[in-house]
Amino acid sequence: IRGGPLINIDETPVQVLEEPGRSAKQKSYMWVFKGGTADKPVIIYQYHPTRSGDVAKLFLQDYQGTVLTDAYSGYGFLNDWPGILHVYCWAHARRAFMDVKKASSTKKAGAADKALSMIRQLYALEKIARSQKMTPAQIYEMRQTQAKPILNKFYNWLKKKEHHVPPKSLLGKAVNYSLNQWIGLQNYIKDGNAEIDNNSVENAIRPFALG
Repeated sequence: IRGGPLINIDETPVQVLEEPGRSAKQKSYMWVFKGGTADKPVIIYQYHPTRSGDVAKLFLQDYQGTVLTDAYSGYGFLNDWPGILHVYCWAHARRAFMDVKKASSTKKAGAADKALSMIRQLYALEKIARSQKMTPAQIYEMRQTQAKPILNKFYNWLKKKEHHVPPKSLLGKAVNYSLNQWIGLQNYIKDGNAEIDNNSVENAIRPFALG
């Protein structure tokens, strides 16, 4: 896993019964790490009694490459590690705007639809890259020429919305989430090996999340 250019990480709570020294009510965590080569990826599940970022820090010790996670603060150390490109998951940003749309009582297109439209454009480019089986170098070039302008447009839209929506509203939370995580969100265009979201490892962890 550590020998590849990209590592995906996620973690989810699990309940462990009759664990020595711990009550059944205490949260434990299943961590999932995915990496290796693109044609033969490897996934490892690690149980830990804690969600501390030290778990990821130990696994990634001396690693050089791209790491894709959600915006959980436990991964914050990756932003300062030399040789690491820390990429955030776009699915989480999209989910926040989907929550706005689901809560809306009107069918008229609103601000959330505008955000989702731009996010869909980013995902459409990734779909093309997969269908054409582009190399990492080709994906990098495509993102620089086609995804980057969309990202710039989206960022400018977010900055305008920031001052016109209540910060505690669903839309305000979605806007601020994207702005607060912007560096990590746009980092995926810097590496053709990076994925736009962390769905591959989230799918691997779903059996634990569903219980």
